[in-house]
Amino acid sequence: MAHAIKDFLKNHFPLSSFGERNKERHGSREYLHVENQGESDEDEIVYPSEEMTKASEKESSKNTSALQAAWNVLNLIQGTGTLGVPFAVMQGGYMSLVAIALISIITNYTGKLIIECLYEKPLLLPCMFSVVALVMVFTSVIGYGVTQRYEWDFNLGVTTLEGFPVAWGIILFSFVCHPYLPGIEETMEKPEEFNSIMNYSFFASAVTKLIYGFIAVLTFRGQTQQEISENLPPGALQNTANALLGLNGMFSYALPLLTLITIIHKAQLSYIPPCFPDEKHPLTIKERAMIYSLRAVFVVFTVMVAVLLPQFSLLMAVIGSISGVLLTLVFPCLFDVMLHIEHISTSRYVINLLIVCVGVLSGGFGLVFSLIAITKLYV
Repeated sequence: MAHAIKDFLKNHFPLSSFGERNKERHGSREYLHVENQGESDEDEIVYPSEEMTKASEKESSKNTSALQAAWNVLNLIQGTGTLGVPFAVMQGGYMSLVAIALISIITNYTGKLIIECLYEKPLLLPCMFSVVALVMVFTSVIGYGVTQRYEWDFNLGVTTLEGFPVAWGIILFSFVCHPYLPGIEETMEKPEEFNSIMNYSFFASAVTKLIYGFIAVLTFRGQTQQEISENLPPGALQNTANALLGLNGMFSYALPLLTLITIIHKAQLSYIPPCFPDEKHPLTIKERAMIYSLRAVFVVFTVMVAVLLPQFSLLMAVIGSISGVLLTLVFPCLFDVMLHIEHISTSRYVINLLIVCVGVLSGGFGLVFSLIAITKLYV
């Protein structure tokens, strides 16, 4: 079971090098005998010179400072999903603000669990302009809201049964960054600082979402749109915000697509050629055409979903209730318990199981009420 979990982590968190991490953590012998994967029964001997070369190459790639790593994490959790936070606050009332703080704490915790689960034993970089564009949009919304402060309405209500599950899914979606965390930790000069940069990044993100979402709903009240830039007054401000959002989408789309392609590549499907050819395995023209066509299909499919289902925040709620719950709440805690069952503390065991239960229940309710809300718009 443990090996199956590790294989799952390697395939679905593809930016990490699982084997090298264990070697780094537990040391290596002078001559490393590696089991031959071919038909021969002989062992492949890796000599010290080769091992030193590989180690030096890997060390050269570990050049990310703590500040750069924090920026990368913040970039991921301050992504496009944050645009739906005001709509979530409108749907869930004041309890949505509590949910933002609670989800930031839980996802920060489970993000650290993902890193621990990548090791065999327990422990005794995205485009900058995409974030700059979103920061400018946040600033525009908050700035406009402050100018309308004399018309603010604090009567948000505590919460509603139908609205809060939808809000939970949207907020959870906005904090999903776990598939990319191993790659960030792996390239850090000082991986031991990873937990600290997680704490600072998630705290900053939670504060931003609280202020941004609260001010937006106070300003626009029940008219808050699923994509907040639509609430800005028509003219230069709204046009600029929409243009920045378009640029953000263009610059931030590549990383999730690369992750998806990498997962397909690691799956080694017989009917799909390697997605990342190398000198040892060059691709024919036909195989290259298949790979480029596959990527084009993903892009076209994404555009079709956006055109056919333009309900931005409700779509985020559906995705957050499924993949967000699994990636940030359920899988990290389950894997932590199953891999470390022999020496996990009672308190950590209970906390993990509580998070799993919260994830399953909130995901189920969020999915149902999100689909109901979408259905009402079309029926």
